[in-house]
Amino acid sequence: MPLQLAEVTSDSDFDHLIPLLWLSYESPPIPFLPLLFPVNDESPKAREKAVQRTKEVMMHMHHADPSSRWLKVTDTDSDTIVAGARWHVHEADPYSSAPEKSFVVTSWPEGDRRKFATLNIGQVVLPRMKRYRRPHLNLQVCFTHPDHRRRGAGNLIMNWGVNKADNLGVQSFIEATELGRHLYEKFEFVLVGIDTVDTNVPNPSEDWKDMERRFKANPWYCMWRPVKGNYKEGKTILPW
Repeated sequence: MPLQLAEVTSDSDFDHLIPLLWLSYESPPIPFLPLLFPVNDESPKAREKAVQRTKEVMMHMHHADPSSRWLKVTDTDSDTIVAGARWHVHEADPYSSAPEKSFVVTSWPEGDRRKFATLNIGQVVLPRMKRYRRPHLNLQVCFTHPDHRRRGAGNLIMNWGVNKADNLGVQSFIEATELGRHLYEKFEFVLVGIDTVDTNVPNPSEDWKDMERRFKANPWYCMWRPVKGNYKEGKTILPW
């Protein structure tokens, strides 16, 4: 069952990629998606509504952002998409003219649930504006169907990214989970920081406590690959 990697050129691919993204992030659970796109109850209909909303938003973001590159990995025997990723290719500092603005997760109604989601996601997203102030590649999502892991899909996705970075002569960044960390290390990414989400607040409301129970905080590993992977421990200077 050979695997084949290609860039996404048709919106119809998102009909397969986004449900696959949700399935992948549920095994093991990564709370990023339901924090951004809440599932209102435990019914299949509510989950499907969140998946559909994710597809709409991510397609819009892809078309609106010239740096966005979606990839798909297809099992050529079954003609089934089994993995996907979104790289961002920034040939200039993407934040040089970005206005200072607050980050708010508006998919939750106003109140402590929205404040919790904003605080949680913001502690991962906002540091990019300080760290990534140079031309670079950034892998924002990378996922494989649980039944097709360890077949080499991740290697195809990573080879695409590091080859693109090396051809452009730029650095690369990833905010990794523990699940993906070891794959990225194979491609000369080094761990340069661990972001631990802190949702502790004084006198938390019942809504806040419920969100903490539902969305256990996981550490995010900031991983960096210098130009051409040329990292020398104790000698290479970090870019920030």
